[in-house]
Amino acid sequence: MPQIKVHNLGGDAAGELALNDTLFGAPVRGDLMHAAVVAQLAAKRAGTQSALTRGEVRGGGKKPYRQKGTGRARQGSTRSPQWKGGGVVFAPKPRSYEQKLPRKVRQAALRSAWSDHAACGTLVVVDALALEVKTKAVADTLKSLLAPFAEALAATMPAATERGEGDTRPGRRVRARRHVMLLLGPDELALRQATRNLASIEFDLADKKTVTYAVQVNTAPYASVYDLVWADVVVASASALARVSDEFAPQEETA
Repeated sequence: MPQIKVHNLGGDAAGELALNDTLFGAPVRGDLMHAAVVAQLAAKRAGTQSALTRGEVRGGGKKPYRQKGTGRARQGSTRSPQWKGGGVVFAPKPRSYEQKLPRKVRQAALRSAWSDHAACGTLVVVDALALEVKTKAVADTLKSLLAPFAEALAATMPAATERGEGDTRPGRRVRARRHVMLLLGPDELALRQATRNLASIEFDLADKKTVTYAVQVNTAPYASVYDLVWADVVVASASALARVSDEFAPQEETA
């Protein structure tokens, strides 16, 4: 079973946690994750776009002018697509964009997404999110947990651009934007109230570099493949991962 470090609310290591091997140690299939993300985004489309074809536009039954002798192109109706007020060629109609994926493909894509975070070290586990229901407390905890990721990202960012000679304005800062998902367990749902106004976590680092993490809060086990692909870092409590394992890890059949 893969082992992962467990952190306390201050960001320090507080032990290790054994993860479910079938869910967090599966082969990473990028093609299946792509198919699941495309299907999920397609299902969000309203599909209500509609327009009228030339046969559905009212009027246009009379020929606008005679066939010959005018010097203009022949026309049979003022509701043809080339006329103002005419119909639309291949007009869109209300439809469903839903893409059906086999159940095993959806399950394999979800296992790949979790395994990718576990393998890349972007899954941060907290022993318990027993925080005071205040936005500042949650923000301070996330900042301590995300600090190593922000510093590592800043090390790969280019140097700040210096302004030209005679320009006394401060040098331009180098900025990067990433995403973090906070996954709450079943006994931590009260924190949703504290996180509803927490839009982002910002780090002002040395050499005029700024790293901003957009925050998304989710409840275990309802983290989709799109949520996991969107998130550059996943911060989850031990109870949230246990809930995810209970829901999605294959259960051994008993005789």
